[in-house]
Amino acid sequence: HSLLFDMTTAWQVIGVLLSNQLVYGQQYANAWRVAASCSGPHHQFFWDIERLIFITENGTELRPGGDCKIIQSGSVSQRTATWDPGSSYTPGYNASNAWDQGSSIWGGRSNGSYLYLGLNCHHAVNVTIVQVLQLHPHAAKNILVQASVNGSWVTVVSQSADYSAGFVQINIDRSPLVVSTVEAICARACKNRGYCCNDPNVGSNQMISCAQACMMRARGLKSARCPSICHRSGDSGCSLMVDEYSYSFCSRCTDLTNSSLCHYGVNNSSACEAGCAMTPPLLVSPEPSQSQETAPHVEAISIAVSVPLLIISILVAALVGYKLVACKKASLARSAIQGSSLFTPRHSQADFGIDEHQKTMDPSWAAITVRQLNELRDKSIEALGSSYLTATMHDINRAVLQPLCDEFQKPYAHIVNEGELLHVGTFVSHCWSENFNQFVESINKAFQDWPVKPNLWICATALVQSTDPELVLVQVCTGDEPSRTPFTRALSKADKLLIVRNAAIDLYERIWCCWEFFYAHQLGMIHRPGAVLIVGPNTASSKPVDVVNAQSSNPEDKRRILEHICRTASVEEINSKLTQIKLFDGRA
Repeated sequence: HSLLFDMTTAWQVIGVLLSNQLVYGQQYANAWRVAASCSGPHHQFFWDIERLIFITENGTELRPGGDCKIIQSGSVSQRTATWDPGSSYTPGYNASNAWDQGSSIWGGRSNGSYLYLGLNCHHAVNVTIVQVLQLHPHAAKNILVQASVNGSWVTVVSQSADYSAGFVQINIDRSPLVVSTVEAICARACKNRGYCCNDPNVGSNQMISCAQACMMRARGLKSARCPSICHRSGDSGCSLMVDEYSYSFCSRCTDLTNSSLCHYGVNNSSACEAGCAMTPPLLVSPEPSQSQETAPHVEAISIAVSVPLLIISILVAALVGYKLVACKKASLARSAIQGSSLFTPRHSQADFGIDEHQKTMDPSWAAITVRQLNELRDKSIEALGSSYLTATMHDINRAVLQPLCDEFQKPYAHIVNEGELLHVGTFVSHCWSENFNQFVESINKAFQDWPVKPNLWICATALVQSTDPELVLVQVCTGDEPSRTPFTRALSKADKLLIVRNAAIDLYERIWCCWEFFYAHQLGMIHRPGAVLIVGPNTASSKPVDVVNAQSSNPEDKRRILEHICRTASVEEINSKLTQIKLFDGRA
């Protein structure tokens, strides 16, 4: 409580000092424009703009129409006292072209010392992002963003532009863009074009949606490269990494309409291609400008506040640091008292540089602690009563997991670790037909002597368990390339593999279990000391493993798994390796 009070007090002090800067740092104006000086080389007397976008502080685009009218220095289609294009005017160079979706342009011409194009509205707005798509060779080398303040044009930002790079984005307030704001811009743009699945976090039919392609562009994917990733099919996989960001394509969209474009979700590559053609605000940091001109009153206040703000920030940092050290010492003391408790470290090195959204898209960030597994057992006992003692994972799923997943629309691991997702430490391979209580006891026994328990990846708690079988199938990418499934991706990030045997089913007669053991062998885990743990009763027969006769609830899964593993080794070699693991008795 003391730490919270001290931090609150300190930030209240800073808030008072910053209040003037925040008020004056925002620029509300009725009129906004982009301008280019005519004092440069000859081609700057002409300015070809294909697209002009003003984005306001709430993420909406400012467009002509209603109470906003276009203002401009003039175009090559217009005859004025200072410009005569001849007896035949050049059609198609109207100012409205800069806000259309087509390829027509505004062919600007000078009016005195500036070429300019913008909007004049009846209400004051705060523009935070400006995007200009200009065409070579009639492109401006330096673009000014100007606002009309008290009847005079004030240059808010001056940014250099490369003649050959047609697209220019200018972040007026210089602060990082919020991902949700850009997602909303992409969703709105795609919806206006008739597409659905406009939540970039949700994809369908293993195809890339318009909104997802738009977000790829926002994260820096070049327009020339973007269309090349659009060509996918129903067996392309449930996820894709693009520039270190993961996108998912095997969910169900909630905004379907009767339109031919989205009646069944993402129908084909046209949605992706539409998103690739968009120019959303860039989430990546823009190149620093060589020239930055700001309104004088903003600059003066920034200088006045900077020095005291720096001093106060140092004092606050020292205060917070002191409190955090004190809290850390207290926390360590509590940990020493707890001794052999079932606590698990909440952070790992894998946590650095990954935001919460990226974690929700990566199956390796869906682990639970040993304590949380035991808490799931407690919930199951309460839900099932006397029938719990004979319950399998199927029963636990119906009684506990499915209702919770349907309510929260997320995996159980994400529900119990909301805001602080756990990365896989140990991947658990088991069979759902086993006795659940025996399963929990086997895991408890495996780690009973570990002072620090690992994070467990268990498919039942790591995936969304739904009453809709179709949703479950799409989510786990059944029939997909086995190396792309959530199971394989999580196992590839795990430190250890825990094989939990049972008294009911021979794991080596199930094709997915055989795949997990084979993939662990491919990763080198089988030969790495301590990387593979085997627990549970060894009641399976001693006959050798035969992957060809292994069972699967989906025949297509079996076909693809056998096809994949036979590319790297013979069936005899694979059977030999799996038999070696199966016959392990703990005494060798």
